Amino acid sequence: MYRTASLGPVTAALQLATRTIAAALRDFEREQAAFLRHLAHGESIVSVAPPHAGTHPLAAACQAYATVDYAIDDEVRASVVCVGVVGAEEATLLQAQRLNAAKARLQATFAPLQRQRLRVRSRMPDGAELTRMTSIVRVALRQIGRPHLNLFAAYRRVPALDGEPARVAFTRTLTRRVQRVARETLLARLQESARPGADQDRARLRALRDSHLALVEPHAPNIRANVWLRAPDSSGRETLQVAAELPLLYRATRSRTLPDIIYPSAADWARGADSPRRPRATRLEAEPYLQTLAAYRYRRD
Repeated sequence: MYRTASLGPVTAALQLATRTIAAALRDFEREQAAFLRHLAHGESIVSVAPPHAGTHPLAAACQAYATVDYAIDDEVRASVVCVGVVGAEEATLLQAQRLNAAKARLQATFAPLQRQRLRVRSRMPDGAELTRMTSIVRVALRQIGRPHLNLFAAYRRVPALDGEPARVAFTRTLTRRVQRVARETLLARLQESARPGADQDRARLRALRDSHLALVEPHAPNIRANVWLRAPDSSGRETLQVAAELPLLYRATRSRTLPDIIYPSAADWARGADSPRRPRATRLEAEPYLQTLAAYRYRRD
């Protein structure tokens, strides 16, 4: 159980943040519930890729749109993936747009608060207490009974198409994010770390002359949809590529037919982070420079 280590101004800031977060979350949940009602009770045509469909594709799609909490074994920033296509009524599309606007408001509310941090204590199973820094958002979410809210999933927009697709081809690749980070930023991050090896990492960074390092995230699946529209959309596009971890949503016409759909192959779905991949040219050294962060030096050659 978390509690703040000091009172006074910190408590006042936490109370204000808690009220702000609770209001933004209620707004988001109201629009999400309305969207799910429209989708579940309206007339829809649905196709979901075999790994995700089960026996009820519409139920699978609704569950994917609805899931914004971490499960017990989920990794940080992990979220539900459900690949598919949903043709729905116009009212459902309009509600999806309202939901996406609420998601944007939620993110705009939470983002500046994420930079505010508090020192909190948690009690370990053996009775020992661990003190660490955490964002005021996480403390507030715990206070309002939503400690497992997955912000990455909550911010993720419903991929609503502005036009009817004639063909959709999904691709699944493994990518990793590489971020150029200033040495001082990494030092500040390590000041809050109690992990074994953090002291040695701080000493190595202080002795390093490099101004920046590369912070590398693990390889993760990335699913995209290449879409060919039956007619140009409001931006004049006939083809587009969109993120597709959630089912694509579009307004179905009277024909009530799904577009031609190409899903990833069984081999594509089976590829994991440890699967062999072709060597790629990189500017980074082969091994990370730090023990506690996946931070790499840039090569000099």
